[in-house]
Amino acid sequence: MRRRRFTWRQAAALTLVVLAVLPILIAGLDALLRTWYPAGDWGILELRTLDVGTAHTPLVGPYSRYSWNHPGPLLFWLYAIPYRLSGGSPSALLFGASLINAASIAGMIGFAWRRGRLALTVPMAIVMALLVHSLGPAMVRDPWNAWVTVLPFGLLLMATWAAIEGDRLALPTVAVVGAFLAQSHIGFAPFVAVFTLVAAVGLYLRVRDPRRLIGGGVAVALCWAPVLFDVLTGGSNVSKIIAHFTGSGNNPAGLHTA
Repeated sequence: MRRRRFTWRQAAALTLVVLAVLPILIAGLDALLRTWYPAGDWGILELRTLDVGTAHTPLVGPYSRYSWNHPGPLLFWLYAIPYRLSGGSPSALLFGASLINAASIAGMIGFAWRRGRLALTVPMAIVMALLVHSLGPAMVRDPWNAWVTVLPFGLLLMATWAAIEGDRLALPTVAVVGAFLAQSHIGFAPFVAVFTLVAAVGLYLRVRDPRRLIGGGVAVALCWAPVLFDVLTGGSNVSKIIAHFTGSGNNPAGLHTA
């Protein structure tokens, strides 16, 4: 089999990815080497991350002040990886947030390469670098669920567009990133639902092959399995969320607010 050559354009694109994500990784590593004592919302994040892998493994997301939790546990499960590898250092949450943001930046530039090669990769990398500089190190390594979801939302947008264009990697990306966003903060749920539908329909209309939807469907099923398991085992979190936004629960927002 003939090997494909690694071209200078691919090398240039990879260099741009490295340059864009390097400041985020440096900020995360700097935080990892510091002593950090999380309090408030950050303290609760650590406590729930600490539960991952135990009999109290989270099946719901971060706590909301409206007496329910955001829908799912993916945020805690992701944080648990660097947290365990670091020996349980709270600073690993900061490093975990930086990894999520770095992956989001790399993903956006990656889809830019797949859709437009260097003509799109170069401006995308420049915009991402300027954005990271503007956000600053405190933001790109903040593990709070309201902040760590900002850059992944950009990846969701890019992946949705790529799916409409027929990219085979795009729909599974939409499914995974969308699940992470909606589970970590309920405010993203309407956008995730619309973009997932647009991505799936757009991909099908482009390729006319239902088999290309299987990967996205499997990803959705796997990512939302913990939430489904919680519901099937008697968990009431989803019903509390529904009650809050339909006006039938305690301190409801109501559909007019939604």
